Amino acid sequence: MDSRGEEIEDWMIENRLVLINKPQAEPSFYSRRWKTQSTPDLAIATEDIQSKTERVVTKQLGGSDHKPIILTIKGTCSTDKQHKIASWNYKRANWDAYQNHTEEQLQAHFKTKNVRENAKTLTNIILTAASKNIPRGRRHNYKPFWNKNLEAIHNEASDARSKMETNPTETNIINHNRQQAIFRREKLNCIRSSWREKTATLNMEKDSTKMWHLVKCLNEENIPQGSITIEENGRSYTGTQAANVIANFYAEESIIKMTRTRTAEVRLETKNLLKNQQLCPDSMSSLFQRTELNRAIQNLKMKKAPGPDGITNEMIQHLGPQGRDRILDLFNESWAQGIFPEEWKEAEIIPIAKKGKPRNNKSSYRPISLLSCLGKVMERMVNNRLINYLEENNLLDDCQSGFRKHRSTEDQTKHTSPKK
Repeated sequence: MDSRGEEIEDWMIENRLVLINKPQAEPSFYSRRWKTQSTPDLAIATEDIQSKTERVVTKQLGGSDHKPIILTIKGTCSTDKQHKIASWNYKRANWDAYQNHTEEQLQAHFKTKNVRENAKTLTNIILTAASKNIPRGRRHNYKPFWNKNLEAIHNEASDARSKMETNPTETNIINHNRQQAIFRREKLNCIRSSWREKTATLNMEKDSTKMWHLVKCLNEENIPQGSITIEENGRSYTGTQAANVIANFYAEESIIKMTRTRTAEVRLETKNLLKNQQLCPDSMSSLFQRTELNRAIQNLKMKKAPGPDGITNEMIQHLGPQGRDRILDLFNESWAQGIFPEEWKEAEIIPIAKKGKPRNNKSSYRPISLLSCLGKVMERMVNNRLINYLEENNLLDDCQSGFRKHRSTEDQTKHTSPKK
């Protein structure tokens, strides 16, 4: 082996690379002049790819002495690209214009009593107003400390560097060094200020993930956003195929198997309950009031992911009086007719990895369902009524008394048990 071969070998060892060429493989070079064959063409890859790669030398093409080489990577490869959904920038939202737009459109188009049609109309009007008055986007390589002043200083330092490289005089070199020092000093001050500002709003007991994400952004570290890889029956799946594997697993796990006998019993019990039921109390049948809606909207949590319809809690909370009246009308029509819009029943399932579990196993993910925020507002109002009805009619006494009895027994045991 000559010196060049040794250098290549050392370089491969240093970078943990593996040679794909096989000793018994066909030579890839044929000299017509000297009528000799050799293999100067090397295929090098990392260890994970090398085990899945097949190298095949084909026939010569045209007048070339080098034979074409085809490298085939075995396994399932996904062409799906990860595109993060652009988030709403609520800090720059024009909420007055948003409210005026929704007020005008809801008053003009919200006139029928069709629950499903009104639900779609309400969704379209809110999303249209949001797209016009709330900026949307996602910055790549986001730096939380970056601002306009720092950007201007960075541009001055870049201009100074260009002048120095074009004309490396002593004056240009001194000016470049001075601008670079100013930029580094200002950048450090911005990082410190951003750290103090961001961490002041974090709960270190609950927001540890956000804290480490912030640390990496401030350190300008690239945060990997790799897709999930699931292994099943000896094959690896990514992208849409991995999502289908997890979805099928969830579907199998969520199926409740009931015998025909038990199904018939449940139907008979339900029929008897409906036949013998008492009149529904007014508290559970009367129309919803504006105060109930305001209370439910006031208790909404911000910065929560929306459901498939795309409406967020921020959009609902910034609706004007006309918008809230239309929502109340829609809820009352749904309550009176017993119709719950189909789009409020749909959920987007997000797999969340369990701590300490292998990420390539489909059972290592727990599902999170993202439902419509509008539907959850109505569910909150119904739930509040149900809780008030149960408490007012003392229907929770048995459970409460049992709980108190259990606690008193525990306390008595603690006091009478001897100390060790």
